[in-house]
Amino acid sequence: MNKYLSSYKRKRTEEVNELVSWYKQQRSFSNRSQPSTSSGLGSLNALNITPWDYNLDANIVIKTEKDLAIDTRDFDINIESEPQGSSVPPKEYFEMLGMDSMQTGGRNAVSYASMMTDASAYEEQYLSLKIFLAACNASYKRELSSILFPIFIHFYLDLIAKPDFPTAQSFYNKFHHDHEEHEKEITQFISKITLVSQIVLYPSVNELRNNKINLKLSHSVYLYLLQHLRHGNYTLVLQTLNRHFTVKTSNILSSSKSIGYLTDSDTEEDFTEKYFSTWSDAEQLTVKSLQNSIAELQKSSKILKPSICLYSFVNAYHGLTCSTFSHNDEILAAGFEDSSVRLWNLMSKHKVDFSSAEDEKSVESSNINTSKDCRVLRGHSGSVYQTEFLPDNHLLLSASQDKSVRLWNTDMRSCLVDYRGHNHAVWDVSASPLGCYFMSASLDKTLRLWNTEYAFPLRIFAGHNESVDSVVFHPNGNYIASGSSDKSCRLWDLQTGQFVRVFVGHKAPIYTLAFTKDGKYLVSAGEDTSILVWDLSNGQLLNEIHGHTKTVYSLVFSSDSTMLASSGLDSTVKVWESETLLKKSGNLVFKNSHDVIGSYDSNLANVTNLKFSSGNLILAAGVAKGK
Repeated sequence: MNKYLSSYKRKRTEEVNELVSWYKQQRSFSNRSQPSTSSGLGSLNALNITPWDYNLDANIVIKTEKDLAIDTRDFDINIESEPQGSSVPPKEYFEMLGMDSMQTGGRNAVSYASMMTDASAYEEQYLSLKIFLAACNASYKRELSSILFPIFIHFYLDLIAKPDFPTAQSFYNKFHHDHEEHEKEITQFISKITLVSQIVLYPSVNELRNNKINLKLSHSVYLYLLQHLRHGNYTLVLQTLNRHFTVKTSNILSSSKSIGYLTDSDTEEDFTEKYFSTWSDAEQLTVKSLQNSIAELQKSSKILKPSICLYSFVNAYHGLTCSTFSHNDEILAAGFEDSSVRLWNLMSKHKVDFSSAEDEKSVESSNINTSKDCRVLRGHSGSVYQTEFLPDNHLLLSASQDKSVRLWNTDMRSCLVDYRGHNHAVWDVSASPLGCYFMSASLDKTLRLWNTEYAFPLRIFAGHNESVDSVVFHPNGNYIASGSSDKSCRLWDLQTGQFVRVFVGHKAPIYTLAFTKDGKYLVSAGEDTSILVWDLSNGQLLNEIHGHTKTVYSLVFSSDSTMLASSGLDSTVKVWESETLLKKSGNLVFKNSHDVIGSYDSNLANVTNLKFSSGNLILAAGVAKGK
């Protein structure tokens, strides 16, 4: 076997290198851009990911090594003609070629392999992962905090297995301080391991090495991590996650407490007993009651009617034109005809008087009065038509009649950038999920893509025949949708600047758009009072819903995508069940009684903005009647 290895290793390594490179190129993996900076303000190339990337990421399933036999056939590698008639199993075959691992996925398979990996790559990738975890926001960091320590352990043991003890010792000396505070015992144990055979002498290390870790992440955090790893040089990290982790995702965000991990030998009940055995009888009874309530709710097929809170602008002498809520639901921003942008803290008792509402048909609202504590942002020279918060909640975009878009720091109450490029009034502005890019829609029939770091547009989108009145980003950040006075919607590709879908069906200008959370459907509404549902995969009209009697100005999906809320000039907020809206209807027209979950009449002359909070509470704002 040694003679065979010495004569064929170089030739086979080159062959597999070439084939794997070709395979990665076919899967659009090799030529990916480098990961963006911690601030999220990367280059435009950072958007270069395949269409519907969220769905693709969710479909990656890592299989066991028994599937390597299939991979060798796919690569046209002949391993049957061995010296002395011997047969080399796939696992040993890849090992003798110097490959640490070859893992495969199911549909949309991606192979992550390391060809003769340089030992220094372990330090580089661990350090990059450490910096990435330190730079992400607090809520993501809480869920991802349990990844770094197992990665540290497995990287060290991988270096021991090479064997390369000097590099392993150097790796340990550089990074063991990161874990001594919380995992001091295991950290000290692995420093005594110099050979693979010594792992069994330390049960805690052996258990961690030989059992997969069950890591629980919310769906958004999972996609955030996976996209970052796929677009950077994290081959070793991906291999370690494939081999030693089982990731379980859910749509429920984790608690603020530190997240632990389970081995395959532990069950969730064992975990609960281990960490929460100190609960009192009353606390355990409360938790059991909550679990029973959740179980009953999950069994129920009916969607519960949401709660709603309306904020009314009283004595709005300056002429309210738009409003928006911050992502954390703490700040309400509004634009006015006197060129000002005004901010209210919704958590302050001095500014908001909450009133209860018992009747679904008549919703009392909270009055917002201009007070000395109201923050006023001035800088525009024309009416402000739209405001939009960036994901960090401290930066605010405003679009104006003066042909400009401004970026404000709400804490400093100052304008940071004045973006100019449009030839006429700017009607709408929309921030990307990444926060570093935003789109503007204008009366000049164009849309423009901007980066918050530059005062000039990166790209101009032209194609509409009339004013572009609305724009919204696709959830994956690679596409945008626009609505126009030419009665059409268009779906645009940010990379090429070309539209890829045209949706025709409205009979009047389109003032509001909304994507479903999975990015498969687009909902549009406007002056014709109809709400149209579009299937992005084929560009067809899926459903047309009638319920409003006047112009619709706002559409928004709930956080769990089970409900769609709409509002406008008819002073009502209507809530629809998403499941029925997204099904093909035979006559394309739904009956209101079958689809409306709730219809809320208000004391507002109009409802300019809607937002679902994380707890599915509907927040709405508008001008009070007769004021």
